[in-house]
Amino acid sequence: MFFIAIFALHGFDNAVLAAAIQLPTHFTIDVLKGKMNVWFPELLSIENKFHWWVFGADQMLHQTVIIGTAALVCR
Repeated sequence: MFFIAIFALHGFDNAVLAAAIQLPTHFTIDVLKGKMNVWFPELLSIENKFHWWVFGADQMLHQTVIIGTAALVCR
């Protein structure tokens, strides 16, 4: 949906720029979170407070990238 909005409002070039930023960063963030779960299996338990810290950090990184991409594209 993000890319459709960028394409509709800011053109094809900016949609490609947004995709070039979003896709690799989203993939990298998710791979690192997955590796954290392998390196520290106790993070898989929702009773572990650090599970929620890692979850929150993951979501914060995703939102930061989205906001940064929007700021770059919509300038």
